[in-house]
Amino acid sequence: MKQLSFFILPLLFSFPVAGQDLSEIIYPDKFRNSKSDLAKNNIAMETIYEYNSQKKKLDSTKACTITYDKEGNILNKQDFYNNMLSVNERYVYTADKKLHQIIIDSYPSEDQRIFEYEYDSLGNEVKEYIYNRDTTSLVTNVKLYNSKNQISRYYTKKGYDSFRLEKIYYYNEADILTKIEIYQSMPQVKSIFSYIVNTNNNYEIAYHQELSNNKRKEEFIFDGSNRCIRLNGYAIQPIVYINEIGVSKREIKIIPRTQEFEYNIDGTLFRMTEKVGKKTTTLRKHFYTKH
Repeated sequence: MKQLSFFILPLLFSFPVAGQDLSEIIYPDKFRNSKSDLAKNNIAMETIYEYNSQKKKLDSTKACTITYDKEGNILNKQDFYNNMLSVNERYVYTADKKLHQIIIDSYPSEDQRIFEYEYDSLGNEVKEYIYNRDTTSLVTNVKLYNSKNQISRYYTKKGYDSFRLEKIYYYNEADILTKIEIYQSMPQVKSIFSYIVNTNNNYEIAYHQELSNNKRKEEFIFDGSNRCIRLNGYAIQPIVYINEIGVSKREIKIIPRTQEFEYNIDGTLFRMTEKVGKKTTTLRKHFYTKH
């Protein structure tokens, strides 16, 4: 079998905090410090450098910069690709400091997406609108809450379609989030996030299982401070090759992928180390400037 090419497609996720809806963690650029740690440490700017494996060395590039107000709210986030600005995010707040809009501009395409939020009288986020500059594309997400003010259902729709149920949330007797079911279409469950807590109701482990493929399972490990310190996951490795009769074929391999998280004494993120198989492929280091 002659191998022509291959590449790694990593599992897309970001830094999780215990008790957070891990199903909302989709893209690596959501890798965040907690708002309370940012405010406590008077952080004004965070700069993240990424070190990617190239042959036998790690090439360093600036991945993004994030600016904050004194309450730890994000004001602006800029992502870089090959040291060039690729995405600019502007955060707009209401007078009482609730997030109203995120305006995302992409370069060089000049595409724009806007995320807009509505809240109920208790301050819970109840609606999220996602649309483009001329509003020709619209997604609406709705969150419902139970009598204890915990999110219980999540609905979504595109354009003028009907709403469909996407997530159901479950809690234990201590009102700690223990499971999220994600639906592709009712009543078919696509995947499940399950959380294991100890006797002090602190998280120890969280699992994400794709029900269509039992090899695709992620395991989030937490420390005693409810911070994620390790993700045991997987990467998808497509391989294209020529078989014995000269026909091009494509196979998929699932290989181990881990990310380990380290913290500064003040609780802010210090470093993330990623390994695919046994090889370190990416490092992310966080640097801070204070107000």
